[in-house]
Formats: sequence, structure tokens, C-alpha cells
Amino acid sequence: MHKFSFAFLLTLWVISTKLFAAEIIIAVASNFSQTAQKIVAKFAENKQVNPIVVSGSSGNIFSQIKQGAPYDVFLSADTLRPEQLTSENLAFADSLVTYALGKLVLWSPKFPGISNLEVLRDKRIKHIAIANPKLAPYGLSTMSFIEKIGLKPSVASRLVFAENVSQAKHFVSSGNCEIGFISLAQVIHEDQKQHYWIIPSTHYEPIKQSAVVLKRSKHEKISRDFLKFIASPQSLKILSEDGYEAPVKKIGSGH
Repeated sequence: MHKFSFAFLLTLWVISTKLFAAEIIIAVASNFSQTAQKIVAKFAENKQVNPIVVSGSSGNIFSQIKQGAPYDVFLSADTLRPEQLTSENLAFADSLVTYALGKLVLWSPKFPGISNLEVLRDKRIKHIAIANPKLAPYGLSTMSFIEKIGLKPSVASRLVFAENVSQAKHFVSSGNCEIGFISLAQVIHEDQKQHYWIIPSTHYEPIKQSAVVLKRSKHEKISRDFLKFIASPQSLKILSEDGYEAPVKKIGSGH
């Protein structure tokens, strides 16, 4: 009887903990979605919190926030949009932080041995996937890179614009595009290292991925704690394993 009572009370405690856990919604740029899920899982361990991750292009999430989406935290793939939200008084300026530096790769499952841009001269490549520069920071960096090295005239007619880097990868993996510019994080765990080339970071502006706590958050403290957790050794290990670099410095300190 005592054992039954204890088990029953323990079950009630677990259920009540989940029911009364603070629910925070974390909006994440699509390139960082899988990494965010890992970090969120670590953050939620032994805490009375229920984090929910939603993902999309940074541009679309930004628009949703402006339209009143009930997000608590925004992990963008750039710095511009989080800064805009602080300037428009929609996010806490002192929560602004750069949480990762992204890396660009040129990827194709059909063409092994990619070691430079020469592969783009292959006549079999008729479609090149790229995230929409107007919506996705990775797309903007890619376009900037293409223009900087004078490649635009030869590839412009072959570019296929995706909503975000996740969709850009899908265009390639589905066969609709022969090759694409995506994030290293999307392929680093796949067994096809010979199928992508990491573009030297000196060839494009650093992809500084920044985050903010939104002022409409009902759980400001927990949201701030989550941003601090991203800078923890546990999170930095995940970042490194998933193909990101740790930021050189934070934009804002938070508290």
C-alpha cells in the first residue's frame, strides 16, 4: 500500500510539474533549428520549463514578430533584424547577443570532390539553389560572395531562390537543383564530406547570428536564462560539433 501510494504521488508530481512548467516559445532561423533543439533539450533538463522551438527564415520570423506573434526569444541568422526589434522597442536591447558564427558551403550529393568553385563551370549544373537574400542572411552572404568574386554574370540565370537554407538544401537533395549554397551545419553530420566545400570565411562577411528576448514575453527571466545558457560550455560544445564557431564577443551583456 505504501509503495503504491508513493508511486501514485510521484506520478502526480511529474504530471503537475509538466502542467505548471513555464512555456517559452523560441523562434529560430531555419539553419539553426536542429542545433537549437539540442541546446533546448539540455537547458530544459531539471528545470520547470517547457521550451517550444519554431523555425523559419529570419525574414519571415521578423515579420511575424512585428505582426504580434507570441514568441519569447528570437534566434536570428543575422544581427540586423534583432537590432531592428530593439530599435522599435519590441525587444530588450540589453538582451541582444551574438550566439554563433555561421559557415557557408557549396554542396552537391551528385558531384564528389568539390574543392573550389570550378565545379560551377560543369555544363551539367543548370540549377544552383540559394536562400532568398531578401529573407535569409545566408542567402544575402552568398549573393554578396558571388558578386564579390565576379561570379554573378555566369551564374545569375541558374540561381533558384529558396525561402531559407533548409529549403535550399531540399531543392538539391530532391534533384530539382544540382548544387547549392547552404550552411555547414546542414551537412556536417552527413557521410558525404567529399560532396561539399567550405567556403573560406575571408571571402564573405561574417554571418553573425544574434538573438534577443522579446518584450511581449511572459517569461522574461527564463528567456534571459536561456540566452545565457547558449554561452555555456555545454552549448558551445554543441555549436562546435554542429559546424558553428563561437562568437568573438557578445553584442550585449544581458542580465
